[in-house]
Amino acid sequence: MELVGKRYERTIRDPYGQIAHGVASPHRYVNIEVTEQQLMRPTRVLLDTKDLIDAVEREAPLPRSDLGRELREHNAQIVLTFTNVREFAAPLTHGADILQVRWLLQQIENLPICYIDENSIMKLEITEAVAAFREQREVCVPDPYVQRFDGVVSSIGPMPTRVLVNQRLDDLVFLLWRAKPNLLRPFSSLSSVFRGGIQTNRKIPAARLAVTQPRLAALIRQQAEHWKVSLASDDSDRFFKWVFENPARCPTARYQCELYLAMVRNSTNMVKGNDLADLAQTWTIPYVDLITVDRRISGYCAQVNRRLEKVNPTLGYTRRFVSSVSDVLLRLKSHHETEHRFT
Repeated sequence: MELVGKRYERTIRDPYGQIAHGVASPHRYVNIEVTEQQLMRPTRVLLDTKDLIDAVEREAPLPRSDLGRELREHNAQIVLTFTNVREFAAPLTHGADILQVRWLLQQIENLPICYIDENSIMKLEITEAVAAFREQREVCVPDPYVQRFDGVVSSIGPMPTRVLVNQRLDDLVFLLWRAKPNLLRPFSSLSSVFRGGIQTNRKIPAARLAVTQPRLAALIRQQAEHWKVSLASDDSDRFFKWVFENPARCPTARYQCELYLAMVRNSTNMVKGNDLADLAQTWTIPYVDLITVDRRISGYCAQVNRRLEKVNPTLGYTRRFVSSVSDVLLRLKSHHETEHRFT
């Protein structure tokens, strides 16, 4: 499947390094770029749950109204996921004040927002990778964004709200909570399993803790079985070799493989209960423009970014990471000024 020599006549680089479109390149690894139309879409910003709570509930570092105005002026949206919305709604499972939770959700919705279904990302990536391999072309990066919150959880199972129209975020959350109360419970039960797996794998010699083709293949097979995606079974060895050669072909699968092993290798750092929720947010990294993450997870992500960008320098993961809401606003302003300087 030789792509050398094939080029598109006109493409525009995404200033944030967004993986948005698979484009053939004269280089060994595919150069991921975006079209003019994709460049005009809003900048997608995923905030760590703590940063989102500070911004919405505590109005830090600036009032909510000012945050909303800044985002709109710079054509940016806050990305909502199942994980960060659940962090706001989870207190309902412990008898929290319903009116307070509803008010917080309404304040979130007053900001410019969009929704990403992080649960279905692996399914979309593997499906597209199989199709691209069979058709001897490069991947077209899938779109995991949905219209509203019940679309974020639709991959878990049919939602009773899907037939309703004109529903606000707080209405959808409360309807889903009443229909499926366990849906909003924290990760507590899964966290113990996750911690146990990390501790068990830390007994493996460090020399064997590398992301290899068989290790990535095992993750993809597991996810494909879960989502009932048919793999290229007639030529699976070549398929997994092809996927492994370029981290942009199944970006979330590769990133999560690298991230998990980075945590395993750091035997001195204890795994904490909220790590699983923080890690769930990292599934979206290939599909957002700017992201803030927990400081501990940020260190692991920095290792993974360097490792993957050595393999494919066009990924641009490193420059998506910012440390705070203030840094997000500075980056948006800087990009806005740069645009005007060249128009």
